[in-house]
Amino acid sequence: MNARVPVICQMLQTANLGGAELLAVRIVQALRGRFQFVVACFEENGPILDRFGQAGAAVWPYPKARGLDTRLLKGLRRFLGSQRVILIHAHQCGPFLYAGLARLPSTRPPILLTEHGRQHPDMVKTTRRIANRLLLRRADRLIAVGSQVRRALIDNENFPPGRVGVIYNGIDLAAFDAARSARDATRAELRLRPSTFVLIVCARLDPIKDHATTLQAFRWLLLRVPDARLLIVGDGPERDAIDSIVRQLDLDDAVIQLGHRNDVPRLLAASDAAILTSLSEGIPLFLIEAMASSLPVVATSAGGIPEVVVHGRTGLLADVGDVNGLGNHLLELAQRPELRAAMGAAGRARAEAVFDESRMIAAYAAIYEHMSGFRSPALPDLSESDSPCVASRA
Repeated sequence: MNARVPVICQMLQTANLGGAELLAVRIVQALRGRFQFVVACFEENGPILDRFGQAGAAVWPYPKARGLDTRLLKGLRRFLGSQRVILIHAHQCGPFLYAGLARLPSTRPPILLTEHGRQHPDMVKTTRRIANRLLLRRADRLIAVGSQVRRALIDNENFPPGRVGVIYNGIDLAAFDAARSARDATRAELRLRPSTFVLIVCARLDPIKDHATTLQAFRWLLLRVPDARLLIVGDGPERDAIDSIVRQLDLDDAVIQLGHRNDVPRLLAASDAAILTSLSEGIPLFLIEAMASSLPVVATSAGGIPEVVVHGRTGLLADVGDVNGLGNHLLELAQRPELRAAMGAAGRARAEAVFDESRMIAAYAAIYEHMSGFRSPALPDLSESDSPCVASRA
C-alpha cells in the first residue's frame, strides 16, 4: 500500500450489476489516480467483482450468513485494519450497519453512507432505527441519491435531517452520443423494421421492477399497434416468471429478451421509447440513460422516478400497477412521433443539466478528500435548491 494515498473501502451488499454496484465501480474508475480503493462485498461471486478488479481495486468477498453474521463482523474488522482503510464508503444501510459495528469500540474509520433506493414495501424496523443512531459518529456523512430516498433515511432509518444530503446519480453522456449512428445497424441485427415502434426496458429481472406490469401494458399497446416490439434487457431471479408471462399473454413474437448486454447505448439508439414500471426506485440509471439517448420515457411514479422524469415534458408517468394508464401513454407516443422527438430532446437537456457524471464524481471526490483529511480541509458548500449535489450540513 502507498501510505501517502488514502485507502478507501467500497462496501457493498451484493455483487450484482445494479445501480449501487455500477456507481461504485464508476467512482473507482474515475478516482483511482487520487485514491486507492479496496472492495468488501457481502457476496462471494458476481459480475461486478471482475469490474472492480479491472479497475485496479483489490476485492475481498465476505459471503454473509442470514441474520447478524458475527463471523462477517470479525472478518471485516481484520480486513479494514490490514488494509489501513481510512474511509469506508458503504452503499446501502446494510453495509453501514456492518461497517459501524466492525469499527467498535473505535470511532474510526469514518463512514460515508450512500443510500441508493428502498425495498418495497419500505418497512420500518425499530431495532435498526435505534442501531443507526447509536452507530452514527460525528465524522460520518450520509448521502441519498434523491429527495425521496433522503426522506426515507430520515423517517424510516431515524437519521438526523441535518446530516443527510443528496447527490444525484450521473452517467457518462458521451457514450450515448457515440451510439446514435448505430441505430440502423442495431435494428438490422435485431430484425426490426425501420417503421416498427420499439420499446425498451433495461433493468435487473427482480420483483421490485415489476416486469409483469410492463408486459401487460405492452400487450395493451400491441392490440392497437400490432407492429410494436419490446426489448427486455437484463437478467435476474424473475427470468422464468417473465418467460411464463410472455407465453401466457401470447407475446412470444413481439417480445425480444436479450439477457445481460454490454451494449446498452446501442440498444437505446435502436429504440423509440423507454419503459420502467417499478414498484419502488431511487434514481434509476436506466431512465437517465434513456434520456441521454433522447428517448421519451413511460414509467410509474414510484420513489424517485418523478425526480428524473418530468411528466408531460420528458416523459409520461402513471401510478404503480396502472396498466391502462401506462398503455395509453405508450399509445400516445407510438402514434405521435413529433411528441417523441420533443420529449426526447427535453430529456437529453435535463440529463445534461442534472445527471452528468462529472458533477457526481466531483461531489464524491470532494467528500472523500474532506473525510480523509487529504488536500481539502473543508467540505464545499453545495446548495440544496436546484443543485444535483447536496452535501450534509453537519
